Amino acid sequence: MVDGDAARAAGTERDAADPVSAATRLAAGRSSARPGTFDPEVVALYRRVFAPLVRRMWPTDVHGLERLPDHPRYLIVGNHSGMGIAELWALLLFWCERFPEGRPVASMAIPGAFQVPPVRYFLQGLGAVEATRAGARLAVESGVPLLVFPGGDHEATRPFWRARQVDFAGRKG
Repeated sequence: MVDGDAARAAGTERDAADPVSAATRLAAGRSSARPGTFDPEVVALYRRVFAPLVRRMWPTDVHGLERLPDHPRYLIVGNHSGMGIAELWALLLFWCERFPEGRPVASMAIPGAFQVPPVRYFLQGLGAVEATRAGARLAVESGVPLLVFPGGDHEATRPFWRARQVDFAGRKG
C-alpha cells in the first residue's frame, strides 16, 4: 500500500468507530470550506431535506436580487425577524434557486455553530464564515459578497411581535 492509501484505510476504520470525527474531517476537508463557495452536494441535500420545511414554515417572497452589483465585493445587510434564523434559510433557498450556477455569497454565522460538526458541514457547504471581524476579512479578501445580520443574537431572539423593529442593541459593527 502507498502511504496515502494506508492513511485513507486508517481513516475509514476510525470513521466507523467515531462518526462525529468523520464528519469533522469531511467538513474540514471540503473544497467548499472557502467563503462564499457552495458545495453542490450540500445544496442538493439542503434543497431536498430543508427546502420543503422552509417553504412551509416561512413562506417568503424575495425581490431585488436582479439589482445586485456584478462586481464581487458588496454587503447584503438584513435584520432578523424575531424568529431566529428563518430569514437566512429562506434567503439562501432563494439564492440557490435564483443562481443555480452557484453565485458566491458568504453569510456570517455565530462562531459556536462551527464547533458542531453536522452544523459546520452545512455552514461551510453553503459558504458561511464566522461572524467575527476575521471571518468578514476572510470573505472580503476572498472577493465574495458578504451577508450580514448586524443585530446578531440579540435581534434573532427578540419576541416575534417586535419583528418589524430593527434593534442592534447599540452594536456598531
